[in-house]
Amino acid sequence: MNLPKHYIKKAYSLAKRILRKYARQEVSEETRQRENEIAVATLKKGENFIRTALLLRKNNSEENVVLSMICQGIENILKGLLLSKDYVRYEPLLRRKFGKNLLRLYYRTRKEYHISNLDARAVNELQILAYLYKNQFLHYGHLISLLNDDKAFESGHLLKKLFQILAYVKRRIY
Repeated sequence: MNLPKHYIKKAYSLAKRILRKYARQEVSEETRQRENEIAVATLKKGENFIRTALLLRKNNSEENVVLSMICQGIENILKGLLLSKDYVRYEPLLRRKFGKNLLRLYYRTRKEYHISNLDARAVNELQILAYLYKNQFLHYGHLISLLNDDKAFESGHLLKKLFQILAYVKRRIY
């Protein structure tokens, strides 16, 4: 029987997912510790991106650079939270399923941690940032200038909420 390659690849992928989900493999303490270190490093990287963005904004830097760094920080923080919850489950999904989609990351993180929704203003800011980030408008400064009429995008409320979440996470995970 001569099966096309993509069927073989799908069958192998399915078997691999089933094994990962149902097989009870002994995982060493060292492996778990390393997974936790990766999750914490990802969270810290996200926090550093946001702190750097705030410094740049304070020094009147280009707004598209500031917003891009804020989005990278949000992305890393949300991915770090998912990794700290279940590394084996989320590590393969981060690039393939979530990618640069901040809203999808936010909703999955909210679901995993049973967090109540952000207020409407913060969610609105996140939706705008997610759209700009996902469609790579932040890479091109002239597009952001046209969209915002040279006014700084108000992301302060979202950042305030994000730092509250980070403070909570530091107490639980770090």
